[in-house]
Amino acid sequence: MADSLRFSASFGYLLCFCILFFSFNSYKSCVHGARELANHQNVVNKKKSLMPAPASTTGLQIAHRLGHSSPLDQENPPPTSREILLQDQSRGRSLYSKSVSWNYSNDDSGTGVELPLQEKSIGAGNFVVKVGFGTPKRDLTLMFDTGSDVTWIQCQPCDKCYDQEEPIFDPSKSSTFSDATCNTPTCPYSITYNDDSNSSGNYSQDTLTLSSTTVFPGFVFGCGRNNSANFGKVAGVLGFEPGDTSIMTQTVNNFGQEFSYCLPLEETSTGYLRFGQLAFETRQSSEISIPIVTDSTWPNKYLVKLVGITIGEKRLEMSANSVPGSLPSTILDTGTIISRLPGEVYAGLRSAFQDSMSQYPLADQSSDPMDICYDLSGSEDDINKIVPSMKLHFDDSQDLNLDPSGVVWKESDSRKVCLAFAVNGNSNDLTIIGNHQQRNLKISYSLFDKKVGFTTGGCGN
Repeated sequence: MADSLRFSASFGYLLCFCILFFSFNSYKSCVHGARELANHQNVVNKKKSLMPAPASTTGLQIAHRLGHSSPLDQENPPPTSREILLQDQSRGRSLYSKSVSWNYSNDDSGTGVELPLQEKSIGAGNFVVKVGFGTPKRDLTLMFDTGSDVTWIQCQPCDKCYDQEEPIFDPSKSSTFSDATCNTPTCPYSITYNDDSNSSGNYSQDTLTLSSTTVFPGFVFGCGRNNSANFGKVAGVLGFEPGDTSIMTQTVNNFGQEFSYCLPLEETSTGYLRFGQLAFETRQSSEISIPIVTDSTWPNKYLVKLVGITIGEKRLEMSANSVPGSLPSTILDTGTIISRLPGEVYAGLRSAFQDSMSQYPLADQSSDPMDICYDLSGSEDDINKIVPSMKLHFDDSQDLNLDPSGVVWKESDSRKVCLAFAVNGNSNDLTIIGNHQQRNLKISYSLFDKKVGFTTGGCGN
């Protein structure tokens, strides 16, 4: 019996490796990225092993891109609220991904890793982490993105690169760098966003360092040599969405397919990004747990089933704008700021918000993509006590209370507040829970168990 179990386990690991190995040979898709991707091509190494080194016990930090604790200097001048929201508009549209075969490993090496997560300049209300590339290690600040699977950084020699905080990565100074080999001579990648921002170059391999003892040789990433100037000061993007080049795919045998994060409520605060055992422990204390579901229309995304929203005393059903017997597909996307809802659901939410705010005057103008705002300058009440409560209803009667700050968008040093939701472009678009609604929540993913957990109370608890 023991020999049989050992054989089964060995065969399982071999099968997992083979599927992962051959699926890298050619892959083309359209996915959510740092903004919405209109075109995304990636072809990655089919010869070199992507099996990572053992994990460590240290971690990373998460924070607001404009926060004082961010690894990036303050932008001068900083982006205005309007610039931030206009950039966010292009993110929230529908995109398609190619299906990928998955095998989940429950082999978690060590106690996991925690990285500081901060909010800072990627140009639009997103969150960043600092990781190392190459040998010797070069620390680079990347956008944390659950809506794309590709990790890319700017590389020398650079035909067209924007200004970033750290020096641009120079592959010639890394003893472990190599070009990825695939079915084309240069193994190219190209990402074009709907706001015309873009990154292109070649797929490469080098050592990825998350901590002094958590190192992944041969990590596949895009080495960008033609990049537009719309990414703030970050060096690139760290992609978590399911896919061949996702960090979770490439660390499959190290972290037990567990990650969790907490987006800080304030720009001056710091959150975290956790992997492995630390993420598992966070998930174990979750207040609610909901399944990750599959949908043939969106085969390569972390989908959840949002069934309704309650604002104040009014409940809205998500089925209002869906095919009978089904629900709109929903994702949690850290790269989108303002949540996007189906037309009929948004109309109901907007109407209920208007009813609850009827005693306050409308603001002079909206803040795209939001279209309903109020001027609270005549009131001395705390804004969090003025805005209506909101609750998200998931499948299996699992309810999540949003922080009051997640219901409205408040402009800096202003008494103007806007309903922090927007309408989708068409009925086939994904429903998106953006990062503004995710702040101050502990969110944990188990890709092995296909569960997402939520805990309220903030990043420090």
